[in-house]
Amino acid sequence: MTNRNEITSALGPRPLKRLTKADIEPLWSRLDVPTSRIATSLGVSRQSLSSKAKALGLPSRSGNQVPAHRSDNATFIRMWTAGVNATEMARVFGYADAASVSHRRRNLGLPARSTGTVVNAKVRNGRAETISLAEFLERGVASAMAATAAIERAAQAERNRQTSPSTDGGMNGLKAEISQRRTQIGQG
Repeated sequence: MTNRNEITSALGPRPLKRLTKADIEPLWSRLDVPTSRIATSLGVSRQSLSSKAKALGLPSRSGNQVPAHRSDNATFIRMWTAGVNATEMARVFGYADAASVSHRRRNLGLPARSTGTVVNAKVRNGRAETISLAEFLERGVASAMAATAAIERAAQAERNRQTSPSTDGGMNGLKAEISQRRTQIGQG
């Protein structure tokens, strides 16, 4: 590995002065390599390298970064309206802190969390108490299980209706009896 002094001596006492856009651009465009590492390899400070890149017209590295994966708005809205703790939401969505969650909430036009008396939630320190991410997920599983159970009950009721002879007030049974008597008499 080459040390900083060797690079500085190879480039001279002012290494950035001799570097051109063509020299810096290939390294600068590699977002997987931190700016500090590029600067160290060139024997300059991170700030000096950033200033030189800006002077050469290279784009800001922060603007070129691929944004962290953010969940879709529907999931965010469901979690916010369910009352999931903002700190836990920040962790789920890859935000630095809960303030970013509040910012997204405002951008989506969602109301702030309730204050004062709340009908279906506990109130602590004037704010509605939040739920944990685990509780939110448990509620989702419970809801899905309830929906599945309702579908199964409806299917079972339909099967029972089809096998029961008197579900239509006895009309099918009566028709079957009339048909059977006609057959016995020879009219069928």
